[in-house]
Amino acid sequence: MEVQEVLETKLDEICSVLDEIREAITNLTAAITNKA
Repeated sequence: MEVQEVLETKLDEICSVLDEIREAITNLTAAITNKA
């Protein structure tokens, strides 16, 4: 594979992880708000 392909694959993976983290933070925030 070319370096560019590897980088694009890694970027996709990072974006997916970031989306999951954002979703988790949103869920945590909602849970905290509901308890308050």
